[in-house]
Amino acid sequence: MVPFFHAHPRSKPGDGPVSRHINRWLAAPVTWLVLRTNLTPNQVSIGTGSLAVPMVIAGLLGHIVAAAVLLQAATILDEVDGEIARAKNQQSQFGALLDTVLDYSLDAVGLVAIGLAILSQSEVSATVVVAVVGGSVGVRLIDQYVVKTVPDPSPHLLRDTRDTVNLAILIAALLTWPLGPWIMIGTLAFINLWRIDNTLYRLGRFRNLERSRQ
Repeated sequence: MVPFFHAHPRSKPGDGPVSRHINRWLAAPVTWLVLRTNLTPNQVSIGTGSLAVPMVIAGLLGHIVAAAVLLQAATILDEVDGEIARAKNQQSQFGALLDTVLDYSLDAVGLVAIGLAILSQSEVSATVVVAVVGGSVGVRLIDQYVVKTVPDPSPHLLRDTRDTVNLAILIAALLTWPLGPWIMIGTLAFINLWRIDNTLYRLGRFRNLERSRQ
């Protein structure tokens, strides 16, 4: 039997506050259970990625909260494969790439599912939904590419980490019950502006650094 303390969460330097103080602790019991099996980190990653299917179903059925809960579950379970890889000494570049691709894919599918849910249960313009959701997917990809490329990815004000953003999306989904779908539209628009601000700030710092070297 694998001792439970081996599955206790260990924060990484890139962790956001939600991941460090909430998600890793929620994922720890799952990690402990998986460590007692023969599952590999890549199999765990693919298993987490399969949550995309119920996300889309929830979106088609108009269940915004269910789609957001599944997105948050995927965010929490994303902690498990890394812990398994470290515990079993099965870390690999392919595993890291697979994990990253699935993270981006799940976030995109989650946003699309939420957009589908909004369209199916409200009179919000399809143009607005497509613009906000499509913008969210695109801005997320650009923002993370910049974060991984520039030498100093410090944010302007606050870090727009995946864990923080997806928790905000879950809270907005819960608030759609009393406040309606526009709270979700507004939240996604705010997140987009937040990420654009940080991206422009990082690019500006990078440009100034290059100029100082010339």
